Amino acid sequence: MSTALISSATCIWCLLTGTATETPTAAWQSQGSFASLIAQAKTGNGSLNNDEYSFTYYKYTGDCPGSWYGSWENVSFRSQTTPPGEFQRVKITNTSTGGYTNREYDERRGRSEPFEMRWLDRHSNKYLAVQTGSNDFEYEISHRHQGVIETGSFRINVNSKTKTEERDFKAMQRLEYCDGEREFLSGKTDIMKCKDGFYYDEKVGVCPDGSKQKVSRRKVFTY
Repeated sequence: MSTALISSATCIWCLLTGTATETPTAAWQSQGSFASLIAQAKTGNGSLNNDEYSFTYYKYTGDCPGSWYGSWENVSFRSQTTPPGEFQRVKITNTSTGGYTNREYDERRGRSEPFEMRWLDRHSNKYLAVQTGSNDFEYEISHRHQGVIETGSFRINVNSKTKTEERDFKAMQRLEYCDGEREFLSGKTDIMKCKDGFYYDEKVGVCPDGSKQKVSRRKVFTY
């Protein structure tokens, strides 16, 4: 069993940029060429600067306030000393957060099965959480019949930046309904025949992400 140690002191980031419509790709690798993480940022949600792994925190103001952290998707692992092979898997653990992912590591892809790295998110096998500052990782490559065949460790540094954007309604909707029938998809009573002698006239704003917010509501009496 071989052991590889990748330290932050020897790591370099490489950022490959293409056209404006392409998604940035980054390869994190030690100068000793033991192992690497290949990551693809969702457009506009992450960036690289030397050995810093950056997430963008979006803070929305305006009609549709809220917040959201960007993420890195299609993250894969590859060892330079143990290439992907039949019946192999790799377990990557972030010892700083306690999360881990266990992915296929076979020759079909030339790298591990992809996963996504998220900012302090709930851990699951497809998602690996990271935190601000240093994140220490350990990896373990195993074979179905031979057991563990390589272990190693590496470190990446993570920071975050805040971007404030105004997010207003992209459309307005008008709803008219009798009392108690707002959620009906069909079979609503004619508003001029509401049993209580009034109906509601409601305006709803539609946010860019498809969510809706009530803007106003008034009673309109029919008698």
